[in-house]
Amino acid sequence: KKQAMKPHIKEAYRYLENANAILKEKTTNDGKHYNDKKYVRMAGHTAYHAVLEALSPLMKAAIKELGKKHEDVQVARHAVGKVNKKMLQSFNSSYDYLHIYMGYDGQTLLQTKKTGFILAKEIIEWADENTTALGGIKTKKTRTKV
Repeated sequence: KKQAMKPHIKEAYRYLENANAILKEKTTNDGKHYNDKKYVRMAGHTAYHAVLEALSPLMKAAIKELGKKHEDVQVARHAVGKVNKKMLQSFNSSYDYLHIYMGYDGQTLLQTKKTGFILAKEIIEWADENTTALGGIKTKKTRTKV
């Protein structure tokens, strides 16, 4: 029996699809670069939010632990690093590619987008395997009920 997709994972994929649609519908490329930084920035921010959405269950506990009021990059780093140091490297790279290079710098190189989206998918898949449908962290004792 196939389980329903966890709400935060479904939403993360929706953000990623929206980011891709922005680039496909709003700008063109010459095979190497996108032609409009504005839409690269929009897509980068949207794709970065896909990563944050996927990690949101992990960040809920980290917000309390760190005494923060909301999710931010330090909360995400703390939450991911606590569970998996290797995935923390992927998160840091996704932050750079999606949030900084695309989202702020408007880096138009297609390879930047490709790398950022590969990292985002890796994190979303990891979050799907390591969080429960109700938003907790999976442990050996935890069973996911959907």
